[in-house]
Amino acid sequence: MEEHNINPSENIVAFALEFEAMQESGNVSFLEKEAFISLILYYETVDLGQALKVTEFALEQYPFSDEFFYHKAQLLIQSGKPSEALAWLSEYLLYGSSELEAAMLSAEAYLQLKRPSQAMASIRSVSRKECSKEDLSDIYYCEGIIYEFQEDFNSMFHSLRRSLLMNPHNESALERIWLSTEYTQKYEASINLHQLLLDKTPYSYLAWYNLGNAYACMGEWEKAIEAFEYTIVINDQFDYAYRDAIAACLAVGKFSHALKLFEDLREFQPPDAEILLQAGECHENENDTQKAIQLYFEAIRLNPDEPDIHYRLGKVLASINDWQGAIDALEKAVSLDNRKEEYLIALAESCYQLGHIERAGDIFQKATEVAPEQANIWIQYASFLIAVNDFKKAYAITSEGKWYINSIELNYLQSACLFLLGRKKLAKSILIEALSENYAIHEILFEFAPQLADNKHVITLISSYKS
Repeated sequence: MEEHNINPSENIVAFALEFEAMQESGNVSFLEKEAFISLILYYETVDLGQALKVTEFALEQYPFSDEFFYHKAQLLIQSGKPSEALAWLSEYLLYGSSELEAAMLSAEAYLQLKRPSQAMASIRSVSRKECSKEDLSDIYYCEGIIYEFQEDFNSMFHSLRRSLLMNPHNESALERIWLSTEYTQKYEASINLHQLLLDKTPYSYLAWYNLGNAYACMGEWEKAIEAFEYTIVINDQFDYAYRDAIAACLAVGKFSHALKLFEDLREFQPPDAEILLQAGECHENENDTQKAIQLYFEAIRLNPDEPDIHYRLGKVLASINDWQGAIDALEKAVSLDNRKEEYLIALAESCYQLGHIERAGDIFQKATEVAPEQANIWIQYASFLIAVNDFKKAYAITSEGKWYINSIELNYLQSACLFLLGRKKLAKSILIEALSENYAIHEILFEFAPQLADNKHVITLISSYKS
């Protein structure tokens, strides 16, 4: 058989086409192992069936190659043929191939067949006496993946922790351990583990990234930002670190710093709607309203079905008194998700500002039905009714709200409604109750009903209560 001397690394596509021509002619030349491996890896990304065919040719030329036995089993699993993979692996072991590799592949096949107990038995059949630390790390990693399949996230965390203690460079374990950390909320344990790993591998960007996430979940935002920035220094193309660093900056009000990270990310990756939304929020907080609006429109073009973008756009348009624009945006948000009370409240307020009183009232009512346990909804609804001089309905709304939630603010608001209705005796009784519970916030009474600031009965009662 004629040997083929083409170097596939020079042009893998051209080499693949030449190989296919040889395949069609039925005369595949002898190839170096590296050439076959290059072809298999190439086809693995574009055509699994062809990758398997290449592996068969490779095994014809190298019938005792562990590497090609491994590739065939892996490709069968990737092709959704786990039973064939298991049958092949039984032959794989006859050639003295790696017991650990065979066990790991068998476990993967069993998991695909939804037989986790057999997957675990396969992994635990491997003798660990002669295993290196790297091999033990792989074994514990596989155990972790099996526990993940069983949704036993506590065991998953401990297996992956053992994996990483054996080999801090195990990137597969570093990539998966955060899932188990989130499910078990083992944030402190994760911090301790990753600090230990970083003592040994200070340039592990994944370890810094996991550490940052654990700090973020603990609310230690500054430490989280620092960890994410170390991640970026080590791997400046790791977009998740930029995203999470931006979110952490937003949490502590470091808006200009978040925007710097946003621009750095934008240099190598076109922004998606989520990151544009965050950048828009930063510009809002930096009082650059027009830039925020521009980014929100850009985000909508990328993802027109995300209601939160329309909501943010509506809110910023309302802040510059573009009430019709705000209504248009908020109506879209509500059409996409009519169960978010904040969307409804913002829409009701914008309708009120534009003089659509009846519609505003209807939307406020809908908001109370969506989230009756939220005191602020009842308060805003009743405040709106006071503003339009419907004191009787405002009182009814405060009474209804108090059935759902005990709120001092609602007591003050109910007292205001009663004073405005001329029902002084009951108004005083409720105001005394509110003052006795929380005198410090009594000024909200005048926020709800500014006209009461000149009411001598109210002023006298507050003054006498204070004394």
